Amino acid sequence: MEATEINPINQLKPALVCGSRQGQGFLRTSTALDKARKTPELPVFYAVLSGGNKGTDGEAFYWAMLRELPALIVPAKWKTGTAGGGEGPIRNRLMLRLCWPVVVLAFPGGPGTRDMMRVALQSEIPLWCWNKDDETWKLCRTI
Repeated sequence: MEATEINPINQLKPALVCGSRQGQGFLRTSTALDKARKTPELPVFYAVLSGGNKGTDGEAFYWAMLRELPALIVPAKWKTGTAGGGEGPIRNRLMLRLCWPVVVLAFPGGPGTRDMMRVALQSEIPLWCWNKDDETWKLCRTI
């Protein structure tokens, strides 16, 4: 049996959203995620998955709540983890194992965002990046 057949979360076709801890501002994030749902080239998604940090993660979660979409938060163990600073990358990989998103939507961000983008590319999950200059989503094949 395929993992997607037994994973009820995957049936929601989640989009994993990542970006900076400062965020883009809720209005920008909201507009971008609305555009993602209307862009025919992007995989269709019916849920949001994020890491639960402030900034982009929180903006994506709030956007999902306003759109009445399911949202799953997978926080890193910043306080109780034993990875000595590797808690973010551990969480990034856990998000993929839990849900196997249909797409990763990446906003501009720092090292954690780049790690998530790298993992998406290695896992052959479609990676779409928000271009803040022309406010469009672009398929990313490299970081």
